[in-house]
This record gives sequence, C-alpha cells and structure tokens, in this order.
Amino acid sequence: MRVIKEIVGKEVLNKNAQIIGKVHEVEVDESTFIITSLIVKKHGFTVTKDEIIVPFDAVEKIGDKILLNE
Repeated sequence: MRVIKEIVGKEVLNKNAQIIGKVHEVEVDESTFIITSLIVKKHGFTVTKDEIIVPFDAVEKIGDKILLNE
C-alpha cells in the first residue's frame, strides 16, 4: 500500500513536539484494510529492542512528521 510506504520512516512527535522516534512498521486490519497502529522505534541508541505501539487514533496529524494528540 502506497500510504504505508509514505508513513514508514517518518518521525513521530508527542503533543509537546518532542521526538519519540520513527515509524518502523504499520499494523493494518486485514479484513478492512484500515491502519490500526504504528510501531515506533524509540529515538536514540539503545542496546535492547525499544519499540512503542501507538494506536492510530492517537495520531493528530500526518505531514512531514507525525504529531500525536496524547
């Protein structure tokens, strides 16, 4: 899906405009083809796998970056 390719790699910011990380994967409901959540890799260097699952309804706006409303 073209939309998913455009979302993956975008930076994700919280409501205070602080960078949380970048979209690593997008989860889609296979029966409806609706995006359900974003898998975000946390910003910075970590030794462990550090990912956050962000429900898609927490997304306020998608542009050059993704802004969350929570």
